[in-house]
Amino acid sequence: EDKSSHDVRISVLDAMQAIVINPIACASIKPLLPRLSVRLHDVSEKARFGMVRFLLSLNKSDSDSNGNGCIRFFDVVDVQHVLVRLEVECSVKVRAGLVKLLQETYFPFKEKKQKELMRR
Repeated sequence: EDKSSHDVRISVLDAMQAIVINPIACASIKPLLPRLSVRLHDVSEKARFGMVRFLLSLNKSDSDSNGNGCIRFFDVVDVQHVLVRLEVECSVKVRAGLVKLLQETYFPFKEKKQKELMRR
């Protein structure tokens, strides 16, 4: 019955966030991460926000200069699901996180202007 508690679901996401920053764990954990995608549509706002935090942490590790970005958010959840959740989400916190996730993906701030122009 523990899985019925949103606190347990959030704790799983927090633990996964700690695991994916380890480059050694990336290859073994990557195939399992899509199973977490249902958390984006969780009934609990806190669990949905925890999932958005997890996805944002993947974006941060992707931009790491250490090369730790072996897993990107779209390896975990389909972009269409992110867009649908953005459309139906009532929570301002979750919506803001989703917008930040998409904004950092399509308009990265750290990218040089010339590289950004080439990408468009």
